[in-house]
Amino acid sequence: MGGTTRQGSILRAREEAGERPVDAIADYTRVIELAPRFDLAYLYRAELYDEIGRYDAAFLDFQRAIELSPSLGEAHRLFAIHDRDYRSRVSADFRVRKAIELDDCDGAFEVHNVDCNQNYYILGVLQEGYYDLAAPISTALQAVRFWPAAPEPYCLLANLYERTGDLARAVENARIYLEFPEEDRYPNCEPDARRIASGNALTPTPKDPVEVTPGEPIPSTGPGDCIDFDATTACTPL
Repeated sequence: MGGTTRQGSILRAREEAGERPVDAIADYTRVIELAPRFDLAYLYRAELYDEIGRYDAAFLDFQRAIELSPSLGEAHRLFAIHDRDYRSRVSADFRVRKAIELDDCDGAFEVHNVDCNQNYYILGVLQEGYYDLAAPISTALQAVRFWPAAPEPYCLLANLYERTGDLARAVENARIYLEFPEEDRYPNCEPDARRIASGNALTPTPKDPVEVTPGEPIPSTGPGDCIDFDATTACTPL
């Protein structure tokens, strides 16, 4: 009976997550009461806590999920998203690189590899503040190789190529991004993608140097301010 109850609660929580996150949180909490070591219940409840603005509760749930399953790449990946948006870019970088390691992305198969696509997209977003854009461009291109059917890396590439002055590639990637169905596209990228695709790309301008800790990306604005793989949900950067 207990297993059936847990299964019903977590399935209901997944169904409710999009439209009724508070109800879904209650369902995951019920699952945790029945199975305190169920890692995915903590992980998915953490995502929902972020959605409703309970960031400290989300942090604790992400920590617990990793304590229970330290080799779960998905947990490190989602924790990286949380840290990027709400805590620290440095820790986000560490966590997504751990996800890349755990998901065996180095040398992994490059056909419909959704996990590695997401890992490399997140890493590319974290790198987009670098002055030398070769690294984030390379990372975003690798994300595309892992799974060409995801729109987000094309949006990131359009913005990165625009910043390098390679306007032909910027336009190409913006147009590829806009060919995806509207419901699958990333809401925060729409204005830039449409502007670039229409031929109104900006000419790069020199920036004043900014002192940063070695290895720490420079804070930036644009599509990397918020990471959201749920195409139906607009995500609002803090």
